[in-house]
Amino acid sequence: MDILLGQYKGLEAAIPMINYTEEDIQAQLHALLSGNPVRESKNGPVDNGDTAVIDYEGFKDDVPFEGGEGGEIPTCHWFWFFYSRLRGADYRNEYR
Repeated sequence: MDILLGQYKGLEAAIPMINYTEEDIQAQLHALLSGNPVRESKNGPVDNGDTAVIDYEGFKDDVPFEGGEGGEIPTCHWFWFFYSRLRGADYRNEYR
């Protein structure tokens, strides 16, 4: 299969020059960073706004139940069941 190209040599394109101000750049950086927060490890109690990565096991009548466990689950404010019970928890302890 042959492809026949038209005249393309010597063509010019009008590319508009865009001038960005320092404020434009800072606004864009702020928008990008606010949507992708940096997560840092910390030692100490869970506080408001923290994300805690937990392992859990569910119990009913003091007996673990099938499917009631998980590992390395990130909890945040929208995961209210765990989050509300973790506030103030220390990472070195096990909780029931």
